[in-house]
Amino acid sequence: VYRPAAGAYVVGVVEDRGAEGYRVALPGAAVGGVLPALAFDGATKRNRPRLEIGDAVYCRVKSVPPGGEADLTCCAARGPRREWMTGAATFGKLWGDGPEAALAAVPASFASQLLE
Repeated sequence: VYRPAAGAYVVGVVEDRGAEGYRVALPGAAVGGVLPALAFDGATKRNRPRLEIGDAVYCRVKSVPPGGEADLTCCAARGPRREWMTGAATFGKLWGDGPEAALAAVPASFASQLLE
């Protein structure tokens, strides 16, 4: 079972949405995560992403409180910050519909090899 750690990059699926943010399922993880609605580069109360239940999102784990859900963010920690509206942001909704879009659960060791 995967345990999210601060600084890790994860792909999750939006399973619930509220006024302040989203609850995100992290496939294969012991706990899910919470993604605030304003946790996107360039987001404001008036201008923010509108994620739907079932959307896949690429996030960074900001922190994991003991016994709690992971705090997620779609803000770049370093490097260039590209606003979510431009479509050039590193983090955020993963686009793709239809048969070419799929999520697959793989062992963490295999995922690490893909990054090498």
